[in-house]
Amino acid sequence: MLLGSILHFLKRNIRFFGLPLVYLSIILLAAFYFFGLTNHNALLFPIILIPVGIWNYIYQERHWGDY
Repeated sequence: MLLGSILHFLKRNIRFFGLPLVYLSIILLAAFYFFGLTNHNALLFPIILIPVGIWNYIYQERHWGDY
């Protein structure tokens, strides 16, 4: 039930996740550098989220906007 409602929410609102993913990634990168976690594999997570967020933003702009 909970998973179904989460998936329904994501399907309805996926077009709003492009730039917030990029912002979240930058905040995570800054936090990792601030706390000295630069030699861990967790640093790859925000690095992967940045292109995903940019791709999502461009895709949604092309799909919903006058791009």
